[in-house]
Amino acid sequence: MFDNISPFNLDGSASVQVGGFTTALDWLCLSKLPLFIWLILSFTLFAISGFILNFTAISTLQWHPSLLLTGPISVFITFVFLHFIEAKLVKVLPHRDASVTSTAEFNGKLARITIGTATKGNPAEAVLIDDVNQKHYLMVEPAYEHEMFTQGSEVVVVEKLTTSWLAIPFN
Repeated sequence: MFDNISPFNLDGSASVQVGGFTTALDWLCLSKLPLFIWLILSFTLFAISGFILNFTAISTLQWHPSLLLTGPISVFITFVFLHFIEAKLVKVLPHRDASVTSTAEFNGKLARITIGTATKGNPAEAVLIDDVNQKHYLMVEPAYEHEMFTQGSEVVVVEKLTTSWLAIPFN
């Protein structure tokens, strides 16, 4: 509608390349660790490298180096050690994906009764593990009158009610 107003072609295509800053942040494992852990580790490494650098200069050369000299050197040392320490830390720390799971996705999923005995109209607690291995606790009850689910039973969740889910036994 407004294409004829501007003399410029606005329907262009752009090829986006990952720049050096993004690559550097990825090299520092910033996308793989929580920001708070990353900040604490980087400030700690910066302080330790600055202390060691100043202590070495004062004790060996009897010279108090300038901040303009020790600052950039400490930053470089910090980034190098930060890369190697955080690469090891990423492997050790548990990784939890932040994802939103809709309750509509529970239909057809397998659940295990954890607490109680479920009868029609009397739900029991069950645990359901979704596609990203996250546990969800929900109340389930049998879909049919004559069924009963005991603790440890595996059931298939089939329909959402107001306060619970209907389930059928898993064979």
